[in-house]
Amino acid sequence: MANYKIKKLDRRMNGFGKANFTHCITPTWANTFHEYRIWLWETYGPSVELADWVGIENQSEEWSWHTEYGYRRLYLSDNALTHFILANPT
Repeated sequence: MANYKIKKLDRRMNGFGKANFTHCITPTWANTFHEYRIWLWETYGPSVELADWVGIENQSEEWSWHTEYGYRRLYLSDNALTHFILANPT
């Protein structure tokens, strides 16, 4: 069983319309959030918090994260999501 929930982004969600982000992953445990974020950083390169994403250069177009208000969400492109599911870094 996966340690995360996947949700397709729509206009109501923060990551919609930013970069190539199409899905949001919400890990069920805090420690898996950090493991997933490290895996994404090593696989796709550096990124930034979603709120800071616009206007910053040299960040990955494939992923970002959101931790404001206690959330632990990862925003991924279609390619990154497919790779993430297949690799399942836990």
